[in-house]
Amino acid sequence: MSSKLSSFSLKPVLFAAGLGIAAVGGAFAAGSATSAPAAAPSAASAQRPHFDPVARMVEDLQLDESQKASVQAIFERNRPAQQKLRERGKAHWQAMKSLDTGSPDYSSRAQALADEAGTLARDRVLARTQLDAELATVLTPAQLEKFQERKMHGPHGGGRRWHHRNKGDGATPQAPDAKS
Repeated sequence: MSSKLSSFSLKPVLFAAGLGIAAVGGAFAAGSATSAPAAAPSAASAQRPHFDPVARMVEDLQLDESQKASVQAIFERNRPAQQKLRERGKAHWQAMKSLDTGSPDYSSRAQALADEAGTLARDRVLARTQLDAELATVLTPAQLEKFQERKMHGPHGGGRRWHHRNKGDGATPQAPDAKS
């Protein structure tokens, strides 16, 4: 194994990609379901509650009808780009899964996938910040302040992933073989 490969770690890149997914994916994953009615919900989707970002904003920020229409238009306008980002993310995940450690070009393919993960994470963050900037033009200063606070500390912001890892009890997850 080359020393270049042994010093290379995908963890920071995958972490950045995960942050991008968390930042962008949640707001749009269920939002695409509002554009056209589905023929029949799958068993998996029937178990998940539907997340409607517009309804959440209307409720949390007390948007008036004009603001609601503007916010809906912003989400609709951004939906195709978000769909492309999701498709790129799925393709990247499949490429990561198919990466063969025994392949002679493993190191170069891993580096290319790491670069791609960084680009994908950057694109997700930029798409989310563009969406937030568009939404900010519709909100009053008080609503914008609440929106920013909710984004950082609300139920879908800051620390969301850790909640699922440690079941929300605040305990640090331990390896299965760790002695308590």
